[in-house]
Amino acid sequence: MRLHRKMIEEINLAALDKVPEEELRKQVKEIASEYVLAERLPLNAQELDEFSGELYDEMTGLGPLEPLLKD
Repeated sequence: MRLHRKMIEEINLAALDKVPEEELRKQVKEIASEYVLAERLPLNAQELDEFSGELYDEMTGLGPLEPLLKD
């Protein structure tokens, strides 16, 4: 729940369609990295990339279905 709240506070959800995809992905990864460090979660770089990608898909698309739709 804390991560969800932080994402809402840090990212302007109303402007998602105006922010370039790479910039938004960067913002999501930065927030995810801060969260992982603060919570001392044992994630390696690949897991952090996957985690931030899943967060991005949740925010901008259909969550876990998004990768399937891209195929």
